[in-house]
Amino acid sequence: MQTQWLADNADELHIPFTTHVGDVVDQVGQAGEWQAADRAMSVLDDADMPYSITTGNHDVRNSADTVYDTSYDLAAEPYLRTFPATRATGQPTIESGTDRTGLSQFHVFEAEGQRFLSLALPWRASDETLAWANQVIAAHPTLPTILTSHEVINIATDGLTAVDTAYGERLWKQLIAPNDQVFLTLNGHFHGSTWKERTNDAGHAVTQVLIDHQMDYEGGNGYLGLMEFDLTNGTLAMQTASPWVTWKPSETLTSYDQPLLDAANQRYSVPVDFRTRFAGFAPDFRAGTADEPPLIERARQMLLDGFEGAPSVTTELPGGRADHTIVDGTLAWWRPGEQETGTLAPGATVDDVVGDADLTRMTHAESGSPTAQDGDVTVTDESHPLSSDGAGLCFANADKAAKRFSALTSPR
Repeated sequence: MQTQWLADNADELHIPFTTHVGDVVDQVGQAGEWQAADRAMSVLDDADMPYSITTGNHDVRNSADTVYDTSYDLAAEPYLRTFPATRATGQPTIESGTDRTGLSQFHVFEAEGQRFLSLALPWRASDETLAWANQVIAAHPTLPTILTSHEVINIATDGLTAVDTAYGERLWKQLIAPNDQVFLTLNGHFHGSTWKERTNDAGHAVTQVLIDHQMDYEGGNGYLGLMEFDLTNGTLAMQTASPWVTWKPSETLTSYDQPLLDAANQRYSVPVDFRTRFAGFAPDFRAGTADEPPLIERARQMLLDGFEGAPSVTTELPGGRADHTIVDGTLAWWRPGEQETGTLAPGATVDDVVGDADLTRMTHAESGSPTAQDGDVTVTDESHPLSSDGAGLCFANADKAAKRFSALTSPR
């Protein structure tokens, strides 16, 4: 429904290009998920609406951090069977191409009479792939460049602050910072929304944007990012929106079903003097037409038109640990607040307060982790404000590469 809405409104909203930030599917080995992804993106193909697409860690058979794209068995990658190089080069853009693996692609598209270069890199780009990307930029020396990769920046535990990552630093040092043309990066992977500005080798700002809602209500609730470049007034604006919410039957709507997200990092505007920013490589870059309507505002009006939403709900915070209701049919209910705060040692149990399905922390040998430590699972007094228990279980120090993890089990 996301792609259908984009296709239906491409003309009215002047959408010149769409980019996918990866995790096209959830499980790489499930053919049905690839078929669904194909159907979704084919909507844009059928509408002659150009887009780029790239791999996330869920889209490749080996997503280890140290395994790069050029080492894949390309013939065995489901992604390339659904999105081969020919699908990328068949996009209705001014110019397009892929690297030798077919996992990276570039497109030249036009907006408001100006040309832009879009680069989409895979989950883990090798030195060879980064060299290819540098060559593509060098071959288009006057084009402002947008880089999309599944991972560039992360989001801190406060859910707001952008932080750098080790792989993002690799991209920064080898591709982004040395190329003044790269003015914007887009990525997903880490759950939430954030953005930051960073200064490149030429002393100019690069705007870095993260948007990923796949862990939100109903698998992301159809949220996508609408980004508007106001070349006349010098702003880059972002709006997180969900066409799917507006298409849901009204009787199914909940308070989570909001067509527009307006919190910090979900709706914002970044000042960018495009002409000055691009002057070093594109001295002829010019502003757009002054009479262009504010397109994000138009999109907001379209999504809100006729939408009533769910009835309002009044929620009160619990008055204490006893302020709760046991729902009929509850099979198990674990309340960590019955425990003392601190380490939940292997073999320790959190009681099931409605039955006999007590939750027990597995020993390190039982969990199969050779590197887990006792302190990796703790009982903490931090909890959701609507929880009457006032406590929670905290899993820390998980490391996939080091096989460090902890697990709990119950008889049900």
